[in-house]
Amino acid sequence: MKPDIVEAQLSKERAEAEAKKAADAANPTTPYPATGSGSGETTANEEDPKTAKRTRFIGHVETDSTRFFRSTDDIEKEILKHLNLATGTKVKITIHIEATNQDGFSQDTERTLKENGRTLGFGNMEFE
Repeated sequence: MKPDIVEAQLSKERAEAEAKKAADAANPTTPYPATGSGSGETTANEEDPKTAKRTRFIGHVETDSTRFFRSTDDIEKEILKHLNLATGTKVKITIHIEATNQDGFSQDTERTLKENGRTLGFGNMEFE
């Protein structure tokens, strides 16, 4: 590469970036689409983005087997109770269990876990 050509290209790119920055500053964008009459007021058919209600809650928490029951009790009292109080809310709870054993699981343990998992309705169980 020739230094004078590289310098010219860099200068051109800097000038384009500055021009874009200046254009963006002159025409700021908003996170909401432009609607309405432009007066800042919304009409009856338009939802005000500031008061729009969110329709989905997702939460994730990790716990260990010794604190499982205490954690689920706290989750029921502090989260599920409030979700169930909201009319029309459908709640789905998924339990994800991940366990590792450096020595490996015995065949008896694998068989027991697979049988119990099937009985309890686990959709997917696997050992690696």
